Amino acid sequence: MVAQKKPNRRELSKKDKENLYNDYIGLIIAIVLKHISQCRILEFGDLIDEGYFGLLRAAELFDENKKTKFTTYATWHIKNSIRGAIKNQDKVIRISAHIIYKMSRYIKSVEKLSIKLGCKPSIKEIAKEMDTSEYYVKRVKRLLEQPPQLLSLDAPVGKDTSLKNIITIEKNEILSEDLTSKQDLDIFLREHLTQREEKVIRLRFGLDDDNPLELKEIGEIINKTKQMVSVITKKALEKLRKALKI
Repeated sequence: MVAQKKPNRRELSKKDKENLYNDYIGLIIAIVLKHISQCRILEFGDLIDEGYFGLLRAAELFDENKKTKFTTYATWHIKNSIRGAIKNQDKVIRISAHIIYKMSRYIKSVEKLSIKLGCKPSIKEIAKEMDTSEYYVKRVKRLLEQPPQLLSLDAPVGKDTSLKNIITIEKNEILSEDLTSKQDLDIFLREHLTQREEKVIRLRFGLDDDNPLELKEIGEIINKTKQMVSVITKKALEKLRKALKI
C-alpha cells in the first residue's frame, strides 16, 4: 500500500500573514457571524482568532496547481477551524498568545496610567494607551478578572512575559456574571457601527433569526437599492475589521 503524500507546507512571512489578515478578515467576520449563535462560552473575538488560524493553514497548504480557488479553499479551512472550536467549547477555552501579550500590556498600562493620573484609569484611557479598541480592553479586563488555572508558564511570549502560547481555563472556572457571546456581540456591534449599519449586518448574516437575507431583500426592508446595501455592508465590515485588528 502506497502512503499518501502529505502536502508541502508553505512558509509564511510576517508580511504574508499581515496581507492575509487585511485581505480576508471580512470573510472571517462573515463566517463568524453565521456561527456565533452556536456559542455558549466562546466569544466573538475567540472565533475570529480561530478563523484566522484556519486562514493561515489554508495559505500554508494551498496547491496552486489544483483547480480550486483559494477563496473556496480558505473558506473551508476557516469554517472547519471555527466549527472545531465550537464543538470543543465545553471542554476548554483557549486564549491565544497575542491575547496573553495584551494581558501583560494591559496590566502595565493600568499601572503606568494610575501613577500618571493619580487614580484608576478609565477603559477609554487604557485603550488609548494600548493603541487598541475599548471593546478589546473590556475583553482583556474580563479575562484577567477570571481565576484561571495556568497549566504551563514556561514559553516566552513577550519581552517581559513568560506564559505558554495557550492557557486553558476549565469551564467551571468561568465567572457567572461574565457576558454571554450574544451580549458580547451586541455590545461590539453597537460600539462600532451606526444603527443602520448594525441593522444591515444583522439582516445580512441572520444574527437574530438565523435567516440571512440577500442584498435585494435587505434593500426592500430599509428602502435602499441593492448597490447601496452592498456599500453599507462593506463599510460596516471594514469598521469591524479595523476594530478587531490588534
